[in-house]
Amino acid sequence: MKTIQLTLNDKLKLPTVLRNEVDYITCTNLKKISEAIESVRQIIDDHEKKIIQQIEENATKEKKQIEEYEKRLQSEQQSFNVQNALFETLNSTKNNIKLLQLKGELINYTKMTFEHLIALELPTTIDYSIEGLDQLPALKENILQYGHFVEIPPYSNPHLVARINNNHIKSRLYLSHQGLTAQDMKIVTNELRTNLVRRGCIFFL
Repeated sequence: MKTIQLTLNDKLKLPTVLRNEVDYITCTNLKKISEAIESVRQIIDDHEKKIIQQIEENATKEKKQIEEYEKRLQSEQQSFNVQNALFETLNSTKNNIKLLQLKGELINYTKMTFEHLIALELPTTIDYSIEGLDQLPALKENILQYGHFVEIPPYSNPHLVARINNNHIKSRLYLSHQGLTAQDMKIVTNELRTNLVRRGCIFFL
């Protein structure tokens, strides 16, 4: 009965150990996927901001050129309105003397205005497109190839298990200087639990 109780006590501890192991593996993998995806997301966000900035800067530049063109036209329009109002006033009042006096000035104004309008070039807008967006579906497929959920086969060390199980006679088993890993220690721990109850074997690590 005592042996059964000891065995039960030992096995009742295992669920807590297993839960802790599940929590550790879960947290480790969640951290890995979060950091990896965040890195990709940051690259995408930075690239998006860069492209948007280029588009907006180009639009601002072109709109500025259009506004300057418009202002020059408005200035020419104001000058024309003044000269035209003067001409219409003199013409409607039959003030031919004043018209003759201003004839040279009006001719010069007309000539210079035509030269300014001809020299005033219409701003050219840049026609552009965002290339490479058609490759995003393929890139998406490539990204989805990474970060798969893959079950790792249980670790095993047949040589270590055989050495433990073959120790039928001796009550002690020396495992020092064997280069045991953390996974190996799990095997030793499991065997220790079994053998302590089964045949009182003592391990020296």
